[in-house]
Amino acid sequence: MPILDARVSVSRFGPDSFVVAADGDLDGDTAERLRETFAEVLELGGRQLLVDLTGVSFTDPTALQLIAHTAKTLRARGGRMVLVTDDARVTRAIEITGVERGVRVESSLPEAVQQLVKWRDA
Repeated sequence: MPILDARVSVSRFGPDSFVVAADGDLDGDTAERLRETFAEVLELGGRQLLVDLTGVSFTDPTALQLIAHTAKTLRARGGRMVLVTDDARVTRAIEITGVERGVRVESSLPEAVQQLVKWRDA
């Protein structure tokens, strides 16, 4: 069991725009909650997705692969994903795994929200 159990929440930001926020540690044990949340967003017709990782202190390749897979699914539906993280360790994990090649990565929540609004209004 992880020391810091992850929490995942979702908010609708528009007809097809959502914000998924996570905090704590995202690892193989807690990635299932993230997978379920992404599935819910896709089922509700989500096409623009902001994934807020500013509260995440650790993420492993399992969670990052899930994020990459969801981004690919969104792109196939004509959608997009933006990640936001301000933790250097999480940013480095995103870079090492290559997730940033399929998603836009921002270092602040205002920048990520601005990108989401731009996509939504396009």
